[in-house]
Amino acid sequence: MSIIRIFLLIIAATISLQAAKRPNILFIFADDVGQEVLQCYGGQSYQTPHLNELARTGMKFNHAYSMPVCHPSRLTLMSGKYPFRHGKVTWGDYPKNEEAHTFSRYLQKAGYKTAIAGKWQMCLLKDDPLHPSRMGFDQWDLFGWHEGPRFYEPMIYHNGKVRDDTLGHYGPDLYVRSLIEFMKANRERPFLAYYSMAVAHEVTDDLETPVPHGPFGRYDNYAEKVSEMDRAVGRMVAALNALKLRDKTLILFVADNGTPPEIIIRAEGKKLIKVPIVSRRNGQDVPGGKKQLNNAGTNVP
Repeated sequence: MSIIRIFLLIIAATISLQAAKRPNILFIFADDVGQEVLQCYGGQSYQTPHLNELARTGMKFNHAYSMPVCHPSRLTLMSGKYPFRHGKVTWGDYPKNEEAHTFSRYLQKAGYKTAIAGKWQMCLLKDDPLHPSRMGFDQWDLFGWHEGPRFYEPMIYHNGKVRDDTLGHYGPDLYVRSLIEFMKANRERPFLAYYSMAVAHEVTDDLETPVPHGPFGRYDNYAEKVSEMDRAVGRMVAALNALKLRDKTLILFVADNGTPPEIIIRAEGKKLIKVPIVSRRNGQDVPGGKKQLNNAGTNVP
């Protein structure tokens, strides 16, 4: 079953509940991460202890598929429609005729406070800085996609205005901090905290002089980004525990598309073994990663 369809069914069931029973929703959307990356799916190339624990104490989907590139997956998630229906099968702005029908808008109407942090990719925010508001978000901290850095010293739009306090900071830390503060501020009412991760995507900031991912003058490799992804999950779950909201919160972890094929093959110089969904066999790359369709989709956690 499509992971997007599963997610939308869960959201629909959540909206239908009585107000007193409505859970909070922490939705974490990883970037460029396939099933073989996570240890809980049998992967051995990377360490993902916090996601392992989340899988151990929750429900793990073994047959979840997405589109093979990020933009159609994200539009499908927001609209509930397959790409051939919303019309965006590669890249482009979110269809204006679909703006009133996003899952976040429906959650707002059901009494939820909503926030998103990290990656937007529904439009260029410099052209439409209030777009997230029309799409159903009360608060947002989103990096300027193809405008500025997303990792170290990022360019972030906070509720429509560019922040001036990111100097010396790591983008993923700021995105997580934004959502934790949002959860603290709204602990007495149902909320949607949507973390649209920058990791583990490669940098594509289109800058003449690229900014390093980290503060030490170098680019983080894929393994370090996976570690950051897992650490962020741990921080957000710990925040829910500290707020005594864990039992009142539905936590969903999904990825937008599979791992880039070059990462599957290279695996940071390590041999890939025990890959649960077909991604590599006998040392040869086979369909199953980013930009590739396999079994009617790309395998994602």
